[in-house]
Amino acid sequence: MATERQNQLYHWKSLEYMRFIAIILIVCGHFLPGYFGPHWLILGGFGNAAFFALSGILLGNEWLRAERPAYGVKFLAHRIGKILPAYYLFITIWFTFLFFAENYFSLRSLLLYYAFLPWFNKLEGVGHLWFITMIVVCYFAFAAMAQANSFSKDFIYRKRKIILVAVLPISLLVQYLLWRKHLPSYFGAILTAVPLLFLYADWFFSKTANRKLLFGGFLFFAGMTELSYFCGNEVVRIFVFDFAMLAMIFFIKLLISLESYIPQAPKIISFVAGISFEIYLVHHAFCMGKYAVQRHIPNAFLQTVVFFALTIVGAFLLHLVAGWIFSLCRKKK
Repeated sequence: MATERQNQLYHWKSLEYMRFIAIILIVCGHFLPGYFGPHWLILGGFGNAAFFALSGILLGNEWLRAERPAYGVKFLAHRIGKILPAYYLFITIWFTFLFFAENYFSLRSLLLYYAFLPWFNKLEGVGHLWFITMIVVCYFAFAAMAQANSFSKDFIYRKRKIILVAVLPISLLVQYLLWRKHLPSYFGAILTAVPLLFLYADWFFSKTANRKLLFGGFLFFAGMTELSYFCGNEVVRIFVFDFAMLAMIFFIKLLISLESYIPQAPKIISFVAGISFEIYLVHHAFCMGKYAVQRHIPNAFLQTVVFFALTIVGAFLLHLVAGWIFSLCRKKK
């Protein structure tokens, strides 16, 4: 029992590096296109895929180690409560800014954003918050699978291989149909891959790992991501996110397999990884939309310095204030 508890509390150095890499990819994927062209957006695809994969893997690992309990309202409240303080604080600041800067006020926008549904009302400068909608949907998917598994006497877990084989072709079909309806096809990839990673989380932490095969798989699917992204065939481009997710799955497994060889992360990497969610929230407004630093500062070097300074300082302050509000609410509760 003690060993099990120690495993749950173990700090994975490899995953700390992974969070750092993922947020750097996302930030660069949004910042660099302003200088080098829109093709650099693909970096953000890899970063987003990594964060979605990490969510499924880590939460799935907790669920499996806890002997697959029936997740319900308590689980959802805990998971949403983890992201709620920083997210609510950020959108409150953003809507306040829009009110004074543009005299913008929309009750519909407020309701959708506070209900974790920003994808249905993308505002300029914060269009990246579609991620929030999808991650909350993934939390509900985890809870639904855990409940179904409990009701069916561990059927979901015992039949996960069959589920894997059955779901993958369905996912490809759903993505194609979404594309035909002019909807984001990658939603189908996320809603398929992340719950499957939740079910197969123990594979990532198992000791069986062929590192050459993992590295080869990462290179292959990273290459396929690039090829499908830049090809002219619109049908092939539907599955860009699928390839990016597969590349990140192989890369994460490879990093975890190298855990014993990975040194303790330097303080700057730990710091950035620790506020990666807040960096995700604040960075977009400074590099895309009418308030991007490129539109207001003529010098490219100064633009870069100001952008990263605003992003890091803003994310750190958001992290501090949101943490203070969260601790205050817990004390009152």
